[in-house]
Amino acid sequence: AAAVAYGGYATVAWLAYGHARRRFTSLLLDRYIPEPEVVEHHQIAVEAPAEAAYQACRNLDLMRSVGVRALFAARARLMGLPGGQNTDLPAPLLEVVKTLGWVVLDEIPGREIVVGAATRPWEADPRFRPIAAERFATFDEPGWARIVWNFSVEPGTDWRCIVHTETRVTT
Repeated sequence: AAAVAYGGYATVAWLAYGHARRRFTSLLLDRYIPEPEVVEHHQIAVEAPAEAAYQACRNLDLMRSVGVRALFAARARLMGLPGGQNTDLPAPLLEVVKTLGWVVLDEIPGREIVVGAATRPWEADPRFRPIAAERFATFDEPGWARIVWNFSVEPGTDWRCIVHTETRVTT
């Protein structure tokens, strides 16, 4: 059943490649990849002030998640790597991605942050190559994909907001 479900997901993703539909508008993301080939967007309503939600996103520690730790361990086993946990990485999410080679491209403090990198996601152990913000939008070196990711907070009331995250890719 899992193989059939994954096969269906892979087929839909393959058919959608190059026909990305954006359902969310981010002027910051548009600066770096205005017409992506692949888009992944998620949002969730949060019962918290927008500033508190933004700080929670910035300081998120993914390694506290049993599921994330299991994914890292499984990946390490499949690739024959030692360990399975990147315990040497700093805990806050943004610090982790910067350690891996991503760069902060833009930020509206308290509202939205965009990070990006060049990568070769088709490789078994993809690495992230930092590209400076002023060069990112025009980077077109053959054999590399550009990827940007953000999270943004849309204020609602004093105690409710919507947190968005979107990933865009172009090759």
